[in-house]
Amino acid sequence: MSGRTLSSSPNLIGLYAKAALGSIPLPGRDRSSDASTDLYDLQLRVDETVPDKGRVARYRKVCGFPAGEVLPETFPQVLAFPLHLALMTDARFPFPAVGAVHIANTIRQHRPILIGEKLALDVSVNDLRPHSRGRQVTLMTTCTIDNIVVWQGETVVLHRERTSATIPSGNPLAVPDQAPTGPLVWKLPSNLGRQYAAVSGDRNPIHLYDVTALPMGFKHHIAHGMWSKARCLAELSNRVPEAFSIAVAFKKPINLPGKVRFGARTDAGRIDFGLTSASNPSPHVLGRISPL
Repeated sequence: MSGRTLSSSPNLIGLYAKAALGSIPLPGRDRSSDASTDLYDLQLRVDETVPDKGRVARYRKVCGFPAGEVLPETFPQVLAFPLHLALMTDARFPFPAVGAVHIANTIRQHRPILIGEKLALDVSVNDLRPHSRGRQVTLMTTCTIDNIVVWQGETVVLHRERTSATIPSGNPLAVPDQAPTGPLVWKLPSNLGRQYAAVSGDRNPIHLYDVTALPMGFKHHIAHGMWSKARCLAELSNRVPEAFSIAVAFKKPINLPGKVRFGARTDAGRIDFGLTSASNPSPHVLGRISPL
């Protein structure tokens, strides 16, 4: 196993330029084969990063988290995003970063993180496998403080492509089969993707404008999956224990602008939640929070 340690988080402007170039088909470039033997070398580490209070405050506002000195539980994902993009633009990554779709995410928080604490981030790539709509891979993130693991994340991204693979039935992710119903309806503005991009750095074209999402196969630009997860968690913040896991499956894109219905229920110590269309029970997000 090998990896690189960076002195600071990589520059996103350069990574986006690299991502754009990596999306151009070139003679001799073939990412269609199983590259799992190379994935274990795709690792990056930043020894020290401290969340910026101003950025955290803007993130809270966009995602609906209440004020406080504790870091929003989804914010380490934002800190890790430049490292994720650096790995996804590596020539050994199995598919182009542009157009990749976030389909599932799991977070395990072992204890709350204070905004001023110094964090170390480790990211890696593994579990390349076929999907019914192409191929998927998992980006692993570990956040430590004084060499103690305080936060872990698993980000599953999909590259949509033609496939003849037979995928086993069943849902391996621990989420409910159906979204709980609820009275809350959220009206999402057209610029939500751009608002979230400004605080997260995630400027995937599918989230910005209809015209930038169209070449990626989307008729409309769509909300970020991590915004929808963060918004749901913010709504449940007064019911979440200090140590917990939260697993989310992103089932159907949320077109912007749009309306979604939020629902949640508590059962056997866990909280099941979901987002559906405001007009029908078709799920956009299915999630479950469990105490650790």
